[in-house]
Amino acid sequence: MRVLITGATGFVGRWTVAACLEREHEVGALVLPDDPVTLSEEVALFRGTLEQPPWEAIDAFAPDVCIHSAWVTTPGKYMTSPLNVSFEAWTRSFLVHIMKRSVQRVVGVGSCLEYAMSEEADQARAPYVQCKKRVRTFLESEAEAHGVEWVWARIFFPFGEGEPPGKLLRSIVETLLRGERFPVYCPDAVRDYIAVQDVGWALAMLTDSPTSGDMDVGSGRPITVKELALCIAEVLGMNPMDVFEWGNRSDSLQLPTANPERISEAGWAPRISIHEGIRRLIRSLE
Repeated sequence: MRVLITGATGFVGRWTVAACLEREHEVGALVLPDDPVTLSEEVALFRGTLEQPPWEAIDAFAPDVCIHSAWVTTPGKYMTSPLNVSFEAWTRSFLVHIMKRSVQRVVGVGSCLEYAMSEEADQARAPYVQCKKRVRTFLESEAEAHGVEWVWARIFFPFGEGEPPGKLLRSIVETLLRGERFPVYCPDAVRDYIAVQDVGWALAMLTDSPTSGDMDVGSGRPITVKELALCIAEVLGMNPMDVFEWGNRSDSLQLPTANPERISEAGWAPRISIHEGIRRLIRSLE
């Protein structure tokens, strides 16, 4: 099966590429013109942007499936970035084009932030969340109009090897490795963390799964930020009393944990534990 992946050099995209190759798919990747790519030599590279894809080369590749993960994801900036509106427009145009060509299935990458409990919360009203929601609705409508299968995979909190600077776990690990104390402002916030390798494996499995529609990609197991921080200290062999400062801020997001029931129908279950994922992250940063 020929799989086209956008955002293939990103945090999630790289592991998605690796998982697709593991499943013996032919993989093509849309990458930026100046991206210093370090993907496998087995991957066909299509230099361009989501706004101006190299359609002639992509059409010649004739992908059967597209995994669309390209989006603005810079930690601390992506929620309110004006680029969200641009990515929504570029995505709509891109999806229409590929559905008119060879693609028979589209796997769109959404976010657990779409589940923000309160519509009044800043996160729920953020451009990132609103644009993702509109793209999901557009994907369903256009896929049905073109007779194309569709999946909307809502990713929960991926972590691990390859985390970009600014993400929580990497920030904790780097701070502790420098011998500094880390302030945990919302220790009681509940999250659903999932190893990024498992996210890549899930997206790869969804390329040839008979299951379509909305999917949650998460462990289904809640963990507090404090418990997560304690896991990091344990793996590093550090005394939490010496390395953390505990705050008492409340959690404004109040997100549910993932419901992995539908994606488990595709044969997926997490393979990497929190502790193992943390060990891999630490090894990559030491």
